[in-house]
Amino acid sequence: TQEQALEGTFGSYHEMTNQDEASVPVEADEETGFEEEEGQELLLPTVTRYGLVRRVKSKLTRVKKKRVDEEDTLFDHAFGGPAGKHDKNSKDRMKQNLEMFFRNAGTIEAGSLKVGTKDETVTMIAQIIDQEFPAHKLQIPTGPDLIHIGEVKENRGKYSPGDWVEVEGHDLKWRLDMITRAIKQAPSGWDWNDPANEDKEPEWNFVYNAGQERNIKEEDLRSPEAGLKYTFGCRPWVWQQWAILKIEEKLRFQEGHHHDFAALDIHQFAANLWDQWLDHPANLEFKELFYDDRIGERGRIELVNHIQKPFQLIDSMGRKSKEWDFSDHDINVFTYVSLLGSGLLIPFLVASVQIAIPILLLMDADDSCKNGGDLEKEEFLTKVMAIVIFVYYMYGVIPDTYVTFYNVQGAADSVFSRLLSLRRMVWDQGDDSLMQMVGFKWDIFMNTAYQALLMMLNIYVILSTKDVIEVVLNSLAFIFIDRIDEDVAKSGWYDHDKRWLTAGAIETGLQATVQLRVLASPKLFSEKFDIHEELILTVCDDDSSLLCNHRIAGIDTNDPQYMTTEERIQLICGKVAQDSKNRYAIEEYKKRPVYFGLLESALASISRGKLVYSDPMFERFKAWRTWSRWDKVLFLSPVPILDDIFEDNDEGSSIAVPKAEDEMSSRSIPNFYPNESASSKRTFIQHYFNALVLRDIVPSLRPVCSVGRIFSLFFRLIDALLLHWLSHLILLIFPIYLLAAIFEVGYNVTYMKCFSPVEYLFVWGRKSIFGEDDYY
Repeated sequence: TQEQALEGTFGSYHEMTNQDEASVPVEADEETGFEEEEGQELLLPTVTRYGLVRRVKSKLTRVKKKRVDEEDTLFDHAFGGPAGKHDKNSKDRMKQNLEMFFRNAGTIEAGSLKVGTKDETVTMIAQIIDQEFPAHKLQIPTGPDLIHIGEVKENRGKYSPGDWVEVEGHDLKWRLDMITRAIKQAPSGWDWNDPANEDKEPEWNFVYNAGQERNIKEEDLRSPEAGLKYTFGCRPWVWQQWAILKIEEKLRFQEGHHHDFAALDIHQFAANLWDQWLDHPANLEFKELFYDDRIGERGRIELVNHIQKPFQLIDSMGRKSKEWDFSDHDINVFTYVSLLGSGLLIPFLVASVQIAIPILLLMDADDSCKNGGDLEKEEFLTKVMAIVIFVYYMYGVIPDTYVTFYNVQGAADSVFSRLLSLRRMVWDQGDDSLMQMVGFKWDIFMNTAYQALLMMLNIYVILSTKDVIEVVLNSLAFIFIDRIDEDVAKSGWYDHDKRWLTAGAIETGLQATVQLRVLASPKLFSEKFDIHEELILTVCDDDSSLLCNHRIAGIDTNDPQYMTTEERIQLICGKVAQDSKNRYAIEEYKKRPVYFGLLESALASISRGKLVYSDPMFERFKAWRTWSRWDKVLFLSPVPILDDIFEDNDEGSSIAVPKAEDEMSSRSIPNFYPNESASSKRTFIQHYFNALVLRDIVPSLRPVCSVGRIFSLFFRLIDALLLHWLSHLILLIFPIYLLAAIFEVGYNVTYMKCFSPVEYLFVWGRKSIFGEDDYY
C-alpha cells in the first residue's frame, strides 16, 4: 500500500531514476518534513523506494509519538496527575473529575463510572458520548426498555439517561425515543447566596434531551404505550375512548354556564371519571393489578399521566395558555371551516373576492412590448422599479411563502401550525365530516398554492405596467388581497373573543383522540383493544356497527341508570322547566343545539335542525353514546397476569422475564418511527417530494374506503390527484418564474429591447405542437 501511494505521488521507480534531471520536484508541506529554500524550487534527490519509504515512515512515527505526548499532557491537565500512572489516588482523582463532569451534564448516575487505564477511560468516555449523541445510528428498544415501574425517587427526575420515552413534537405527534441527558435546574426563585439555603437542596426542575430534541420539559414526555399496554392491558385505553364521549356530552357552548367549554375543568372531570371507573365493582381485577407492589407508585403515575395527556392538552386550549394563544395572525376564515365544519357563507364570499380581484387586474394588464421590439424610454424607470420589487420578492416573499407552507404542514411551533396538525390527525383517521375535509384542504390551498399563484399574477401584471407608481401600487394591492381571509378572521364582528375558534379547537382535540371508525368496526376494535371479535359482537347484540347506533344512543342518553346523581337531578329539573315553559330554566338544565354561521343557524331555526349539513357544537359523537353497550365493553379487555411478566431480581426489584421480553419484541411498537428523519425540516422535504410523486394517494383514501362515505372518498380522490399535487407543483414553479422575470427586466434595461423568456417558451411550444410559423 505504501509503494502504491509513493508511485501515485512520485511515479514508478523506473520513471524516477530515468529523468533528465536527477531530481524530482515536490511541494513542501508539514507531513513530508522537507523544506524549501526561499526563491528556489524544492528538489528531492533521486532515491530508492526503500530509502523513501523509510524516511516517510520515520516521519509518521515522530508525528504519532507527538500526538500521544499531547494526549498524555491533556490527561495530566484534565485529571490532575500523570496519565501513565495507575495508582489508586490518580484513578480516584480521574473518577471524581469525570463523574462530576458527566453528572453535572445529567448523563450518568452517581457511582456508575469505572475508571481504569487511560485507554480504558477513553473507551468509556466514547461509550458515554455515543449514548448521548447516537450519530443517527438505528437504536431499537427491547421489552424491558419500555417498562417504567417501581417506586418514585424523591426530588429526582422521572427519567434517566437510557430510558425510552415518548416525546411530543411541535406537530403534536408522539414519537418514541431514548433519553440521553437529564438536566436538573434550580427553581427560578432559588437564591444560592441566601444563608437560609445553606446545606439545603432545592426542589429541582428537570429537562431532558432525547434523540435530536433538547431541553424537553417533563410535561412533553410520557411513558411508552407499548410497555404500558403490556403491563396493564388495553382496558385503560378503552376507558379513554369512553371518557372522550362523556366529556363531549357534558360540554356546552353557553357562556356563563358552569358546563361551558371555557368554564369546565376538563382535566379534573376526566380524573373523576377515572376514579369512578377504577372503583367500579366490575373492575376489581384491574384495580388489584393497578395497586400491586410490583407496579409501584411510579408505574401508577406513568399510566395515569399517559392516559390523561389528551385531556391535559384539551384543557390547556380552554385556558388559553401561552401554547394556545389564538390571536395567531395566520389563522383565517378557512381555519374555522376546517375545525367546525360549518360557517361556509363568509369564507365563500372571501374566496370569491380573493379570486375576482386578481382576475380583473389580469384582464386589465396590457403588455405592448412584444419580443424583439424596442423598449420605450418612458418605460426604463418602470423596468428598474420592477427589478427592485422582484429582488425584494427573492429575499422576502419566496422565503415567507415556504415558511408558511412549512407551518401548514404542522412542523412549526405556532398555534396555527398546531391546529393544522390536529386536523391532519383527524384526516388521517378518516373521522372528519365532508365539510371539515373541504375546509381543511381549502385552508391549506389558500395558504400555499394560492399565495404562489397570486404572486405569479402579480409579477405578470408588474411586467405589463408602464408607470413607476403603478408598479408599487400593484405590488401592494396583491399583498392586500392575500391577507383578506386573515383580516376578516381578526375582525371584531366575526369572532371577537375567539370563543368559536377555541371551541372548534377543543372539539377537534376530542375528535383526534376518539377513534370513531375503530368504535364502529368489529375487526378494528378487536385489533386495537385486544378483544376477540366474536366477543365484542356478542355484547353489542351482533350489531356490526358496534358502539355506533343512533337509536340506542337516543334511548341511553335519557336513561337514568346510566347517569350520575347530578345528571339525574338535572334531567328532572329540565323536564319540570320544560313543562312550565320557563325559557331561562330550560337553557340552564337542557343542552340546546348551537351552530356556527349565519346560514347554518337560520336553517336550523327554520327546520329544527333537519336541513343543516353540520352537527351542533359538542354533538358530533352523539351516535356513539350507547351507554348500555359501553357498560359491558369497558371491562371486557383482559387483564395481564403480573407473574407471567415480572420476576424479582437479587436487589428486590421487578424485572421482565425472558418469556415476556420475547413476546414484547415480537409485537409492533406504537409511535416508533425508526425510518423517519429526526429533523423536522428533512421530514418536511421528504413529505414534499412524496406529494409530487403521488405517494400520498393510498394513505389518503384508505380511511374512507366504505360504501357509506362515497362523497368523502370522491373528494379525497380529487384532492390527491389534482389539488394536493398541484399545490406542491406551483410552489416549485414560483421561484423559477420569478427568476425568469428578473432576467427579463434585466435584459430590457440592459439592451433596451423587449424580450420575455416565458413568452418565448410559450410561442415555441405552440410552434412545436401546432406547427404555427408566426404566433402573432
